[in-house]
Amino acid sequence: GELVIPRDRDGHFRLSGTVNGQPVEFLVDTGASLVTVSARFAEQAELVGGQSVTFNTANGPMPGQVLRDIPVTAGPFAIGGT
Repeated sequence: GELVIPRDRDGHFRLSGTVNGQPVEFLVDTGASLVTVSARFAEQAELVGGQSVTFNTANGPMPGQVLRDIPVTAGPFAIGGT
């Protein structure tokens, strides 16, 4: 299948979806290999555990957790969850 995500007025690409059943508006980064969420969203979506890591972001190092097999939907597509 194919999913076309139109460019927003600000030049970014956004797509509605869910993470662990919680609604989210994704800011799509075509070069990303992970889905990242804020600590507040992670708490609301009951995302706990995982491997502690430090992400190197444009704003500097950011501590976080890597979790696997979390159900994620983006538009009509779904992945994860066991």
